[in-house]
Amino acid sequence: MDDVNQFKIIKLDATPSTSSFLHEMHAQKLLNAPTIVWTKCQTQGRGQRDRIWETAPNENITLSVYSPLDGIDVQDAFLLNAALSLFLLDWLRELDIPQLCVKWPNDILSGTKKIAGILIENFISGSSLRATIVGIGVNVNQTQFAHLPRASSLKLLTGQQFDIDDLVAQLIKKLNIFFFNPLRLSSVLLPLYESHLFRKDMPMQFEFEGERFEGVLRGISTEGHCLIERSGRCLAFDTIRLKWHY
Repeated sequence: MDDVNQFKIIKLDATPSTSSFLHEMHAQKLLNAPTIVWTKCQTQGRGQRDRIWETAPNENITLSVYSPLDGIDVQDAFLLNAALSLFLLDWLRELDIPQLCVKWPNDILSGTKKIAGILIENFISGSSLRATIVGIGVNVNQTQFAHLPRASSLKLLTGQQFDIDDLVAQLIKKLNIFFFNPLRLSSVLLPLYESHLFRKDMPMQFEFEGERFEGVLRGISTEGHCLIERSGRCLAFDTIRLKWHY
């Protein structure tokens, strides 16, 4: 892995959260190069809305990436999200995972089952993104998900037992290509991202601030808001307060 890798790699026996570990390094001014932290035992992984990412020890991929960014405009922050979601989709497609799609903003599903997720936390200076920490979680060999009926794993989907170290090596190789080539966050990314959206243009139940309603997901705004048609009007919703029922 070292001969193709441009990241500093930190492998931990266990940690509460790989992203929190990188945040602590950043706070202590110890991040002087692009860095990946990964572990086979993450005990307090974080997802969207401060949810816990539950993961069984030694059965899944839990890693986080710190990378400087070359002054990307803050208005393009969601395009970075879209690019990373498409990147993870492409990698999983190479593993022959079926029926892949993105549940907005950055959950990766196979059919209706969640198999992976991304948590992006950007460092902003003025009107530019200067660096990012990207947490990536992939359910690999885990087959039991207590209290998570919509979760699945690569093993459950394919019947194959995966070597975690080999998968991480493959993923890091891909991350080198993603981060060490010029990031082209053009507007072309948004329609490509939208083309992979879970249940786009299909009626579905949503909930917003305690009110449940039927709507149709029509797309995503350049700011990353979910555009839902409701009673003939297209309304924009943010990720914090909108819930999906499916």
